[in-house]
Amino acid sequence: MPRRSATSRPADTSGASSSSAPWTPERIRDLGAVCSLPTAAQILQISVSLAYQLAERGTFPVPVIQVGTRYRVPIPPLLAALGLTASAQDPDSVADLIIRRSAASMPVDKSAGPDTGATTLGGDE
Repeated sequence: MPRRSATSRPADTSGASSSSAPWTPERIRDLGAVCSLPTAAQILQISVSLAYQLAERGTFPVPVIQVGTRYRVPIPPLLAALGLTASAQDPDSVADLIIRRSAASMPVDKSAGPDTGATTLGGDE
């Protein structure tokens, strides 16, 4: 009987995702309706221990559903928190999106005054 090499491993059938593969929007959507808190932490690029601390405090970035002693994170709010909606053009990876969002949220110099043509919310015209 041939021996299996030390580098070959049996296929992972636990449903756990490979941490080396990038989290693309399609891969996130393929998770289904909900995912585990550790998976959501991976997607958001935070540590699992921080994710549990935030969930216990009720301050996790997206709604969390507690089922017994386990936490489940709904996929649609997770996608929304990342700026990924059904109509949005999918970036190559969530990491690219996070970099773009952080650049877009940098402070803006308002010393030049208000933009022309700006309208106020609430219909005061």
